[in-house]
Amino acid sequence: MTPGIIERYAAWLPVTLATPLVSLGEGSTPLVTSRRIGPSLGLSRLFFKYEGL
Repeated sequence: MTPGIIERYAAWLPVTLATPLVSLGEGSTPLVTSRRIGPSLGLSRLFFKYEGL
């Protein structure tokens, strides 16, 4: 399992060694390229965040 978002960015957050690092498996969800909506809006690159994993 990959580290949770708090553990990953702990150096930049107000956490200490006493802070419980609880993870719900968040983070690292993939971006999916839009093949139809982006071009129809005149955008060469449009991505959607897939939160279904």
